[in-house]
Amino acid sequence: MPAPPRRHIALVGALILLAVGGAAAWAYLRRAEAERVEQRARDEAFADEDRAWNEQRLARLRADRQAALAALPGRVAGAFQLPPAAAEKRAAEMGKRLVGTWRGDTREVEYRADATFRDAVTDGREWVGTWEVARLTGTRVLHLTRAGGGPEVVKVSFEGDELIHDDGPGRATVLRRP
Repeated sequence: MPAPPRRHIALVGALILLAVGGAAAWAYLRRAEAERVEQRARDEAFADEDRAWNEQRLARLRADRQAALAALPGRVAGAFQLPPAAAEKRAAEMGKRLVGTWRGDTREVEYRADATFRDAVTDGREWVGTWEVARLTGTRVLHLTRAGGGPEVVKVSFEGDELIHDDGPGRATVLRRP
């Protein structure tokens, strides 16, 4: 039998090298994928542990906050609430302090002891009517109901010698005694 030509040997050798190289590449890729899967599993396990730890910490913080809020006297719905008798007394005191004339850059408001008011704005509008204390929010905000024109519900609070006159969301006027 004659010897195979050299180019057949070279071709067979190249095919063998290609097969071995392909098998090596395939083995490498499988190993790399296995390592990626393993690393992903480690990362997810770490993330799960971290998430669990954060949830426990958050639960502890919430419990501590609730305990601290519960320990405060008169704490209700996010605002300090006085006991009813004290709230009435405080509202009456604030109502008396409110009586008088208050001026700002664009308005003058007069609350009288006979429960009437006059509210004049520099653009010529003027309201006259009656007012009464509706309630107290917390320890500093007095809610008034007014009849006779202008805003029907007004919130006022005192900041030093200033009166913060809040007619509605985003509309507050700072007033002072003349």
